[in-house]
Amino acid sequence: LDPWELEAAFRESGVKPQHVRTVWRYVINRFRESGEHEEFFADLGEKPYSVPRVAADIVRSRFAACSSAEQRWHAKRERGSGKIIIKLQDGQMVEAVI
Repeated sequence: LDPWELEAAFRESGVKPQHVRTVWRYVINRFRESGEHEEFFADLGEKPYSVPRVAADIVRSRFAACSSAEQRWHAKRERGSGKIIIKLQDGQMVEAVI
């Protein structure tokens, strides 16, 4: 959910750019509450995240809550840590030790 692409899509459809902030508040709070990706934007547009219906439709049809995916997890049992490999939207891989 790139903020510049979102703003461009809103502008294209005549939606005020101020609604980008509301969508991002929704995303941040929704991840805190559930972290789920399926039907992530289902209640966007309802209070307290009121945006025009066209804005909610744009977000639901053109954007994903998360475009990265876990590829591999290598656990280190003795310390409860491990290494994760994440595939980004552009196909690049990122490795992190946790």
